[in-house]
Amino acid sequence: MTTLAEKLPTMPLADLNSLLKNARRLAEDGAGKQQMAAAEIVPLIEAELLVRKPPPVAKAPRKRAAAAPKPEGAAKPKRASKAKAAETE
Repeated sequence: MTTLAEKLPTMPLADLNSLLKNARRLAEDGAGKQQMAAAEIVPLIEAELLVRKPPPVAKAPRKRAAAAPKPEGAAKPKRASKAKAAETE
């Protein structure tokens, strides 16, 4: 007979997650034998999930768009000074 631990590598990911949730619940609230069995299987399930977890993908640094070249002789826009803005109010 195949043990549960031997079946872990062939189990679908959704089933592994469900099994882990149930095993953790039994480890807390189960009867004596259930708690012991759950305590044995939880680390094995967690290890299998770690093996299946894809490596983190590093994000490429954002590239800033190059500023459009300004035509020669183009005047810079003038900013209104705070003093002039106060005068007009």
